[in-house]
Amino acid sequence: MLGFNNADDRKIALKFVAENRATYTSILDASPQGWEAMARYETLGMSAVPMTYLIDPEDKVVDAWYGDDAGKMKKYAALIEERLGADEDD
Repeated sequence: MLGFNNADDRKIALKFVAENRATYTSILDASPQGWEAMARYETLGMSAVPMTYLIDPEDKVVDAWYGDDAGKMKKYAALIEERLGADEDD
């Protein structure tokens, strides 16, 4: 998992990571170049954040969605937990 934040200052971003106990890498780039990268993406007619991609072990995107979709997150969290548990038993 990788997070990208181009909107917050460092203090706010670190607070979010701490409060949510994020264990993934989070990139903070609120520089003009970070904003430009996001703006370019949005010219394609898509909102860049929040965006979630689910990538399988073969590096293929199996699902992607915009926004906070609690239903999808819960579904995939259960599948991931199930799969990780199976790996530990092997």
